[in-house]
Amino acid sequence: MSYRYRIAWDWSELEQKFARAGLPIRAGRPQGGADLKPRDVRPRETAPVIRSIDPERPSEGVQIVQLRWDLVPFFHKGALKVKNSLFITARVEGAPRSHAFKEPFQHHRCLVPASAFYEWTGLGDAKEMWIVRHVRQPVFCFAGLWEQADTTDGLVESFTILTTSSGPDLIDMDERQPIIVRPEHWATWLNPAAPIDELIRTEARGSLVLSQVEP
Repeated sequence: MSYRYRIAWDWSELEQKFARAGLPIRAGRPQGGADLKPRDVRPRETAPVIRSIDPERPSEGVQIVQLRWDLVPFFHKGALKVKNSLFITARVEGAPRSHAFKEPFQHHRCLVPASAFYEWTGLGDAKEMWIVRHVRQPVFCFAGLWEQADTTDGLVESFTILTTSSGPDLIDMDERQPIIVRPEHWATWLNPAAPIDELIRTEARGSLVLSQVEP
């Protein structure tokens, strides 16, 4: 996965989508305005993330929060500018055992809404940029983890996106891709006690469509 993804949706439609999935949005909807201005999200910027109000009972409702895209581990106590590692993604295979991701994997799962993400091919002057969209889901959700850290810059809440081996639509472009959680599995992903084997499977061939982005 590249270091960028896109967000663009109508808040009312997003609320309806989560309500149909049995996850009513109880808090965090922006006031005064039904549309989210389309924009690309880059590392260390803030973006909307959806998490359970009560992780043990996701069906009780979720909240939309604005978090930093670059997980800051709970043990980071210094200033953000001295954090050298960029934790914008985490491999799902290693996250449950990682010092930085083990705790959020067990207790702080979230969903990261997106409308597209980007990939690049080639090198140097021949490098080409591609935008990746889901054929059936204009708005989809990545599997994410969130964490909070008490740094010298204050309390920071942040998130990372989980990746797995690329499926058939992206294997020729990148060996890794973000995990896209299907709507029927959103509540399962937000429940830390639920098994996740079915969730980390890549989409079937033809689920993702790629379009080249003109320079």
